[in-house]
Amino acid sequence: MKDPTTIIILIATVLSFATTNISVSARIDSDNFTSNRNGGGNIGNGGTNNSGGDNAGGNGNGNPNDKNGGRRVGQLGYATQGGCISPPPCISIQVDVFTDKWAYETSWTLTNTVTGDEVWTVENGRYGDQYTQYTDTKSFEPSEYTFEIRDAWGDGICCSAGEGNYEVMYDGEVVASGGEFGRSTRTTFGGRCGPPPIQVQVDVLTDKWPGETSWTLTNTVTGDEVWTVERGRYSDQYTQYTDTKSFEPGEYTFEIRDAWGDGICCSEGEGQYEVMYDGEVVASGGEFERSTRMTFRGSCNA
Repeated sequence: MKDPTTIIILIATVLSFATTNISVSARIDSDNFTSNRNGGGNIGNGGTNNSGGDNAGGNGNGNPNDKNGGRRVGQLGYATQGGCISPPPCISIQVDVFTDKWAYETSWTLTNTVTGDEVWTVENGRYGDQYTQYTDTKSFEPSEYTFEIRDAWGDGICCSAGEGNYEVMYDGEVVASGGEFGRSTRTTFGGRCGPPPIQVQVDVLTDKWPGETSWTLTNTVTGDEVWTVERGRYSDQYTQYTDTKSFEPGEYTFEIRDAWGDGICCSEGEGQYEVMYDGEVVASGGEFERSTRMTFRGSCNA
């Protein structure tokens, strides 16, 4: 028979080891990006491990009373409304489509030719009913746009399988219409706002935990997020990153976020950010908590 004293010592050792392991809590962001704050700088696919148990979740506000060991932090999001926010003045674009027998084959895109971005898209299947009128309207800044309509079968929307047709109105004026085409047809209209394009540059010097940083640039006229850097884009500590992209002049809001809630300066390194709009610094800093934002604009002369 084994010595009872030896058995007690073994049980105490096992319990001590288990307690030590249980006390290590993890913080996991929605992108499964690993940054071990328990003593390593390991970047991997497990989760963002930060002793203290702050779980940065995906969408939503999270549960501040999570009993699993930590405070769940939801990804910050701000509801945007359709329509136009001024200034500068905006115009309305309306797309009317009267479907043929094969409604689901029709799709179209609207591209801003100044920036090259597809700003409005209707995919195959959006139109589900035969011989039916559909109308879509959306607001945009005055600019130059290209409308392209496509038919998956390659016989247009008129006239072999019904009298389908489409019409595009730009600021109340018909700028494109028809129905007889093959696989696709396109029309460019509008005017450039400018002098376009202008350049937006975002510089970020990372802190010790680069994987926690993300940011968005939103066009406040349309409410669209026109440029996004997700968590995980910055992977190297104490490193300068520069991103540049062209846009049409307008009003924009830059928002930078930190998943842990301690900004990028100064508790974990001298991180900082700077935003330049058409060569001028319009936002900069590093000391914030979960997020900070700045709205700026340029002139728009149609």
